[in-house]
Amino acid sequence: MYVTDIYVSKQNYGLVGVGFTFTVLAVLFVLLRIITRLWLVKGMGFDDGFIIISAFGTLAFLVAVMQQVRYGLGDPPNPQLLSPFIQATVASVISYTICHITVKLSISIQCLRIFATPAARRIFIGFIIFFSVYGTLCLCLTIMTCWPVAKYWDDSIPGKCLDNRAMRYAFAGINIVNDILLLIAPMPFLQGLNIQRRVKFVLMGVFAAGGVSVPIPDRPVKGIDIAIWSGLECNIAIICACIPSLKPLSSRAFPGLVGSFANSSKHPSNGRYPHDSGHNYDNITHNSHGHNDSTHDTGKRGINVQQSFEMKTTTGSEDNDSEKNLVTGHTAAYQSQIYSSTHVGSPADGRWANHSRG
Repeated sequence: MYVTDIYVSKQNYGLVGVGFTFTVLAVLFVLLRIITRLWLVKGMGFDDGFIIISAFGTLAFLVAVMQQVRYGLGDPPNPQLLSPFIQATVASVISYTICHITVKLSISIQCLRIFATPAARRIFIGFIIFFSVYGTLCLCLTIMTCWPVAKYWDDSIPGKCLDNRAMRYAFAGINIVNDILLLIAPMPFLQGLNIQRRVKFVLMGVFAAGGVSVPIPDRPVKGIDIAIWSGLECNIAIICACIPSLKPLSSRAFPGLVGSFANSSKHPSNGRYPHDSGHNYDNITHNSHGHNDSTHDTGKRGINVQQSFEMKTTTGSEDNDSEKNLVTGHTAAYQSQIYSSTHVGSPADGRWANHSRG
């Protein structure tokens, strides 16, 4: 099989198929995110800029992997093709590093916007600073593993090289820790989102899906699986980073579906309405005996309880701003007044008077 002028052996069919499929999906999600931000939200943020860079990174990774396929990825090393193969490998590692770091920065900035509590801001600002410094270091060391750079694929050039194997495994270990921390960091704050429980579970699944991580060894000469999983890691992370930003577009394209999520909050669960259900209880009157005051006997007292709830709610189908803070304090003002009815006069003269006591 040929892809343009590149011969693809049967052992690389899976790599090419998975690579093209998920790269196209990732780029499609990024395009939908840009359309949403420009057309509906009418504003772009730094997180959108980083996700665009990550899209170019995953495209470059696919191109570099296809060059590795051209020069014998998965086959026994050919001395005549070793130099261009290593160049393609270096290009794939550089593009992977760019995609890996920029998508993490995009997610961190997006979380900083969504979770507006002081604790969340401290955590995600720390992530942004760390990923910026760490990502710059990784990129510089990846490019300048050898000095001069060409010595990486041409040992005849005088110069020095770092211990590539040790550096790659060190980066892999740190990346795994970063992935785990970025995966679990939003989970406690998701509990405070002013959205339905089912939507919270969906968001948790989105963040969990972004936790796919595979370390890259020094030279994937026989690493078809490494190339597959590295591409999947970048592309799935991009898709997961874009999903929360597509809510305004999904509300416009599928108003019935989004509206059903919002309306489901209007039905009681276990006999109780959630605080963000959107129900307003005004002037609810409960009589102690379930009858009108005029039917009470002379010596009996009726008690009326008036409850007024003021609740702050968000309606999913009306929210077309992905920058809106979802973490809001449930503002509920509960007022209760007890009115006691006392009998003044006698039933004979037909006179009743109600005195209200606050």
